[in-house]
Amino acid sequence: AIMERKGLKSSNLFQISMPPDWIGDYGLDDDPSKTFGALLTYMLKQMTPKLTPLGIYRAAGTSDNILPFVITNPPKDFGLKNTDRIFCLGSQLPAYEHESIRRVAAAAVRPPVQPSATADCGPCSNAINQDD
Repeated sequence: AIMERKGLKSSNLFQISMPPDWIGDYGLDDDPSKTFGALLTYMLKQMTPKLTPLGIYRAAGTSDNILPFVITNPPKDFGLKNTDRIFCLGSQLPAYEHESIRRVAAAAVRPPVQPSATADCGPCSNAINQDD
């Protein structure tokens, strides 16, 4: 009730990929202007829905790191990579993440391919075809 009176929304913690429109055509890896500070400004002022970035997950071998790591509250000049994931707070996921989830879910629910009873699959095909 207090949140409603103050006009506040509840938030969820999300881990999302870099916003495609922020990455641009050339990527982040060699662009010194693509920093955590610039991402923070973009996500709070230009993104819909507004999200608050809290930290970055960087996969192993992305830069000089041997192991994956998470950095919370990175310095504003912390350089970003195309493959970094963003930990953020928000009331809902951005649209590009919904599409990504749909693709993964669609791939996960595809029925397995059943081999044909007449297919030649080596030794097992003889056993299948011996039912005659």
